[in-house]
Amino acid sequence: MAIKQFIDSFKDEIISAAGALDRLDKVVIFGAGNAGRYAKNYLEKNRKEVLFFCDNDPKKQGMSIDSVKVFGPQKLLTHDNYVCIASDWAREIALQLRDMGIKNYFDFGPLSNLQSDNGGSGENGDLHESERWKEHFNPDIIFNHLEEIENVYNLLEDEWSKKTLLSIIRYRLTLDPACLEIASFEPYHNPMVSPETGDIIIDGGAWIGDTALNFARGLDLKCSIFSFEPETKNYHSLLEMIKEEGLDSIIVPVRAGLWSDDCHLFLHTSKDTKQHHMSSQGDERVDLLCLDTFLSTRNSTVDLIKMDIEGAELEALTGARKAIRRYGPKLQVCVYHKASDLWDIPLFIKSMNPQYTFYLGHHTQILFETILYAAPDERPVHDR
Repeated sequence: MAIKQFIDSFKDEIISAAGALDRLDKVVIFGAGNAGRYAKNYLEKNRKEVLFFCDNDPKKQGMSIDSVKVFGPQKLLTHDNYVCIASDWAREIALQLRDMGIKNYFDFGPLSNLQSDNGGSGENGDLHESERWKEHFNPDIIFNHLEEIENVYNLLEDEWSKKTLLSIIRYRLTLDPACLEIASFEPYHNPMVSPETGDIIIDGGAWIGDTALNFARGLDLKCSIFSFEPETKNYHSLLEMIKEEGLDSIIVPVRAGLWSDDCHLFLHTSKDTKQHHMSSQGDERVDLLCLDTFLSTRNSTVDLIKMDIEGAELEALTGARKAIRRYGPKLQVCVYHKASDLWDIPLFIKSMNPQYTFYLGHHTQILFETILYAAPDERPVHDR
């Protein structure tokens, strides 16, 4: 088994987030921003001594944060304590530490399991968010699903996608972001699975319309986009963008989320609007639509489905079964919101339409923005 053999090759490096925290006594924090401040408070609450901060920004070096001094990276050469990386630039910092000969470091995000307003570990994070990411860094979750991960590995079409999958598995098992393979292309622009002129596009999780605007401009306005956004503030920002850009004839805003059927749920909101997710209880009651029903009522086909819907992707794909089987649309689906999405989602798509070919891209230096790209070998012929 390729996955098991791969994991065996670094078995001595495997550690859980709880295990990493237990190893710490005196610690250095790399990153003197908001994430670093939160890391300091978190570690001290867990009775760890923070010796000093490190930061690559000369403007921060020499200052103090809550009475703890900030130094340049060279200071690390005089210490052999563990380094906690508290930054969205975790991979670059980890590679920098490697080059300096420093091996005892961890990505702080998995240690705290708390995500910030800007997507990394931060002092203003929503405590409810901690449970969303906890399982990603539990080695038992990986070990209990080796067969499924192996099946996904074998589904991936190219070596880069396979390499990306392996890098994500290694990162989750070792807390070392240096191993992450970052895609050379922008999110939603995999060269094999990208929007094309004339496409009818479903933009699931439109947020404020950034992806829809990118698609529309990239296709010279020769496309049609249905943008789904359930949250009130985001939806109004989406409307403003459409008006300001003059895209009324291109982008159709839909104030709803995507789900397995037409229903109502609640939106649990976070300080970071991109971290909202559906729940049986929450801050805002929202409408949810089944994509198959939506397309049927509009007598519409579909050429591309993009989904970044904060953990609702599998439910929404269930509601798109008929479209995926009938039209074979290109798919761009986030697979990082839940630990098991990485294998559950591609295997589910394959079960719906065996003709699909799969690619994988990872687009940040930390946990977020892993996207599955899929397209059938041959698209069914259908009338527009």
